[in-house]
Amino acid sequence: MTNVTIPALPAGSSPSASSPIESVEGGVSVRYTLAQIGAPLAGAALPSPLGIGRAPETTPPNGPFILDIADAVPPNGKTAVRVTNANPGNAAYATLVVHNGTHGGALAHFGLGYTAPGDMRRADGTYIWSDGAGGLTLDTQAAASLYLGTNFIERMQIDANGRVMVHGLPNAANDAAAAGLGVPVDGLYRNGSVVMVRVV
Repeated sequence: MTNVTIPALPAGSSPSASSPIESVEGGVSVRYTLAQIGAPLAGAALPSPLGIGRAPETTPPNGPFILDIADAVPPNGKTAVRVTNANPGNAAYATLVVHNGTHGGALAHFGLGYTAPGDMRRADGTYIWSDGAGGLTLDTQAAASLYLGTNFIERMQIDANGRVMVHGLPNAANDAAAAGLGVPVDGLYRNGSVVMVRVV
């Protein structure tokens, strides 16, 4: 593996137009910065693959990886790649993008001042998207369930056999009773064992 040294930031520095990298050294969180100096960083100038924390995996099917981050933290620690954009502008967001040369997808988090353009992108919200014809797939790739939750509480489960469980549906005799329980129009509730949709 080729060793790459990234100098630590001077105490109290706040670089602009650069991307922070955070790692853990000896149990202490350390932040670094890769920044453009004079000209864009050339891909050929960086080792490929680049390993942080250990020699990168290079043998299929596990590799090769362009960037391999692992084993760089103490027990019970975390390994993290963080992309930060603290710009308060109305179009600012931080994102990780994957692309096949024609279409792609991304995981993004929008800034506190982001102004939604009339769609599902919301200020201080996380957004996953794909513009490829193959769509967007969530898959456990194991005989295990897929879970959806809010506030660390499980709300929906799809088990390995495709059975869907929805938790917390209020029980109401009709739409009027459901409305009284706070169910909005188009919201789900149950009448005994029958799942209903409030339409009025």
